[in-house]
Amino acid sequence: YYGFEEMLNEAGKGCSDATAALTLGPMPSILQVLEELAGEPTEVERLKASSKEGLLEFSGPDGCMLVPSLSLAPLLKHAGEKAVKSLTIKVGVNSNASNQGLGVIIAASPLLDPTVAEDGLPWYVYNSYGVSRDTRSNAIKFHPGMRGGQLRIEGRGGFENSDTGFTPLNWSESGEKLHLFEITVGADGENRLRMTGTEGQEWTKDWKHQLFDGRNAPSVHAWLDMGSRSNQPVITSPISVDVHFE
Repeated sequence: YYGFEEMLNEAGKGCSDATAALTLGPMPSILQVLEELAGEPTEVERLKASSKEGLLEFSGPDGCMLVPSLSLAPLLKHAGEKAVKSLTIKVGVNSNASNQGLGVIIAASPLLDPTVAEDGLPWYVYNSYGVSRDTRSNAIKFHPGMRGGQLRIEGRGGFENSDTGFTPLNWSESGEKLHLFEITVGADGENRLRMTGTEGQEWTKDWKHQLFDGRNAPSVHAWLDMGSRSNQPVITSPISVDVHFE
């Protein structure tokens, strides 16, 4: 898709200081991409534009891609760099779904050149929805409206339900606001999730699993456990990515 390549080219041309982070986005939504490619609005099963401008709503059993994996080659070429150190993926998430793990899946690019072995990393799943031993990905799920949020990361290197120290308000309780996920994936396999609640609360936790190799950015997918049984969608914001060279 030319829009992503153009964005990467322009970001690279404007990169005068490789010690500073630069931001890609907000990225076009998958609905915008498909409409531009087809020349007309294209329906995606169980994904639609929210009544709140700029947001998307998804409810389905298999997740839905929000942003594809991207080669950073155009950016690296203009920046005169061979690779970047890490990416921070920023996405807002919320829902009125009750007692259903929801959030996003971060999936490594098919072009990823693994330099960090997965041997020895724990494999954690609660219900295994959204992850598989055959794919290099992690599902980041939490529970809006539940005491402590009970946030977990499923897949390689993940961890069980964890108390965030606050109860993340659901979509209605928050006045239709989103919780912010800042997901930093390092080329060395060191990752960090920073969650900022709708009321400004913060919680951070690290995990290990190489999802990024310095050149090929992972894809991002919306996820809702047992989504086919829910009439309450997961709501997501446009996605931005901070690129860190150092």
